[in-house]
This record gives sequence, C-alpha cells and structure tokens, in this order.
Amino acid sequence: MAYDKPFENKPNFGSLFATKTKTNPAQPDYWGDIKIDLSTVDTENGIAIVKLSGWKKKSEKGTTYLSLGVNNWKSDSENPQPKKQEIQDDDIEF
Repeated sequence: MAYDKPFENKPNFGSLFATKTKTNPAQPDYWGDIKIDLSTVDTENGIAIVKLSGWKKKSEKGTTYLSLGVNNWKSDSENPQPKKQEIQDDDIEF
C-alpha cells in the first residue's frame, strides 16, 4: 500500500528501529522518535516524567521494531487513572 505522505507518529506514540550497520561504537543500537503531548504528562521541577510502554512489532516489509506509547496521566486528583489509547500503527510501511 502506498501513502501520499511520510508516516508521522500520533501524539504519545513513537517507534524504535535497530541500527542496521554501526560504523562507530558511539552510534546508538536503536533509533527513532516519539511525539509527546506535554499537557498529558506530569512534571517535577520542570522535568517531564514520562513512562513508556513498548510492543515488539513487524512491519509489512518484515522489519522488526518497537512501537512505543506514553502512559499519559497527571498525578492530580482530577485524572488519577491512565488514559487508555488504542494502538493503530500495524499498517505502517517502512
């Protein structure tokens, strides 16, 4: 399936991919990004506290990767429970 625009993570989701060839020991073993809605995470002294979840997945092209999700909740009394989000990135082409 072809897409008109490149894949972009939804808020509070991301992906990590294994580095195929490392040419320098300082290179990371995994790379990727995560888009975080900062209004959904707690902070302490200006530092965001982000709890992550990961799911091992395989793309349509056979690339294994980790799909990431932010367990987003604030510790205030109005919102004590984590918000559940449905993962919908199974059809991502890489």
